[in-house]
Amino acid sequence: ICPSTVAVVDGLQSLTYAELARRASQLARYLAALGVKPDTAVGVCLPRSVDLIIAVLAVLEAGAAYVPLDSAHPPQRLARMLDGVGARLVVTNTQILPRLPQLPHAVCLDRDAERIQSYEDAPLQIAMATAQLAYVIYTSGSSGEPKGVMVPHTAVCHLVAALGVAVYDVYDGPVNVALVAPVVFDASVQQIFGSLLNGHTLYIVDEQAR
Repeated sequence: ICPSTVAVVDGLQSLTYAELARRASQLARYLAALGVKPDTAVGVCLPRSVDLIIAVLAVLEAGAAYVPLDSAHPPQRLARMLDGVGARLVVTNTQILPRLPQLPHAVCLDRDAERIQSYEDAPLQIAMATAQLAYVIYTSGSSGEPKGVMVPHTAVCHLVAALGVAVYDVYDGPVNVALVAPVVFDASVQQIFGSLLNGHTLYIVDEQAR
């Protein structure tokens, strides 16, 4: 992947792969300093934006599993989801924070920006096994209580490899990939990682257009 290729774009900003990696590494180091480590779960509750992708990648770089949350869901549901995975930290912003249940740690990317940027931007080297969790996505709960579906890194890698052969390998060079799916649905996984792990450009479709 060319470091100067644009990796992710939203309506306000864009980042190259080099810039995205640096931002994610700084946040990963900050999360690690707060106690995030392998085999832990971290809630991610952010608008559809570049910051959302930075947060997801940072949680993974810290060795943890991300748990996507929708701030429009009732607080009781969000509390059950975070409690179900034993999450002690959530990455969010100051606008959404009042809607979330209290946890030992809340990282607000706007409020804590200066502190996060003080951390080294080199990759955080953490040994991980392919069987470790990459993310936990909850079912809609239409048949009863929502249930957390635990997905390991190896499943994501297999999905991305299959997409590369079936879809992306037919293109010569980077293509634009739309992130249309809500991050709380698993279709977002193939759009985010199918794009970024194949060196393409992820365009985040805003909520109104989506």
